[in-house]
Amino acid sequence: MSDHHGRGPVDVAVVGAGIVGCAIAREAARAGARVLLFERSAQPSRPLHLGFVTAQCDAESPDAFFDLRMRGRAAMPAFLEGLTSETGLPVAQRSGGLLLPAADLAELEALHARATWQRRAGLPFESMTGGTARERERGLSDDLVAALHLPEERGLDAAGLHNALLHGCAEAGVEVHLATPVLGVARVAGAVTGLHIPEGSVAAGAVVLAAGASCGVGGLPSAAVEPRRITVATLGQSRAMRHGLWHPAVRVAPLPDGRLLLASAPERAGFDTRVTAARLGELLATATRIAPGLGELPVTGHGATLVATTSDGMPLLGSTDAVNLLYATGFGEHDLTVAPAVALLLVEYLQSGQAATDLSPFSPLRFVA
Repeated sequence: MSDHHGRGPVDVAVVGAGIVGCAIAREAARAGARVLLFERSAQPSRPLHLGFVTAQCDAESPDAFFDLRMRGRAAMPAFLEGLTSETGLPVAQRSGGLLLPAADLAELEALHARATWQRRAGLPFESMTGGTARERERGLSDDLVAALHLPEERGLDAAGLHNALLHGCAEAGVEVHLATPVLGVARVAGAVTGLHIPEGSVAAGAVVLAAGASCGVGGLPSAAVEPRRITVATLGQSRAMRHGLWHPAVRVAPLPDGRLLLASAPERAGFDTRVTAARLGELLATATRIAPGLGELPVTGHGATLVATTSDGMPLLGSTDAVNLLYATGFGEHDLTVAPAVALLLVEYLQSGQAATDLSPFSPLRFVA
């Protein structure tokens, strides 16, 4: 099989030009592979992305996914430095760490449980009273009883990172095809040999599905992922906020332009990205309960975005029962955090058949009956 331009097969075809897909395609090309990257959307970036680089904030206990997030968080500074060197496009970052506030007894107990195991693991954090939290971040509620400060968690300009990654792919020699839906995979005797797109067929030595919640949709092989909706709202200029906030029901991220991005926790809604007045009201009410000063800011926009999750909360990463087919999806809110680590691990796997980290906890085969 030859590809739609009449050339021989490429080494790797990546489906999905999100942050993870771009990172994988770039890393594979930098390792010497011929790479094609396909994205059904003409504008693949997720404009309403928090940009959190987080491993500890929602970790209730240590597991393989936590370790993967820690690897990604640790690799991010060098990843960004290399990307900026290649493209000349710096990615804005926010220091100051992340605050996890508790406003009632149940939230305080959850923070205490999280702090207990993270202290035993030697992870960096600071426990503080509500008063100390208010001194660190003006505008927090007088009702806060305690908070955790996670100094190693950070934020960055997700849209800027995505743009730099697309340019980085081009610099590395990746052939990027936007507005090009993948209609299916080509198979010969149980092995995947390429992709079908509207213009014809593409031959590839390996196919990586990194299409997020769209894996299993529109002709792509089925995947044990489900979409979760995140409702978001942007608030007007508020350059006074120094920290990002993470709460079980809401996240607050200062954006590079001074606006604030509010985001709900992921919720089951299928592929429905409509924003109802009730859901938006719940998001704003929760945010202003934690930080009443936010209620004085104008709402400048709202919307919803989808992330991919799995039933056991672990991503799909690695090979399937089909030869030459790999998945990289199901990262939930942590796609940005894990992207540097996932790219390195998957390219190692493509090159040698194994990765430096055991990928078995993430195996797509765990959902095969």
